Amino acid sequence: MDDGLDLSSLPFAYARKILVVAPHPDDETLGCGGLISLLAQNGAAFYIVFVTDGSASHRNSTAWPTARLAAQREQEARNALVCLGIAHAHHLFLRLPDVDMPGPGTPAWDNGVAAVSDILQRFAP
Repeated sequence: MDDGLDLSSLPFAYARKILVVAPHPDDETLGCGGLISLLAQNGAAFYIVFVTDGSASHRNSTAWPTARLAAQREQEARNALVCLGIAHAHHLFLRLPDVDMPGPGTPAWDNGVAAVSDILQRFAP
């Protein structure tokens, strides 16, 4: 019995470079972790962009203040990349504030746009 999944019918099955944009750390795993793992096994290269710091999931928690939570979410994201089989994948944490995204034209917004533009040009997914 072959327990492998035949990806040949998927339009992106043979993509060699894949950019994943995760609004929060863990969205890459929850949203497309299985697909990432399968494509990694087929030799695809990945660049993962984590947009926000994920620090708003435990608002007003004394045990998990925002700085501690953001650091924890970032470490969990790195651990998830290992579990997905892409431990050495390029990745970027934009660290924009969770639930309080900066608006267009602000320095934080412009820096994020510049970083993603640079990834698109250099990595060329």
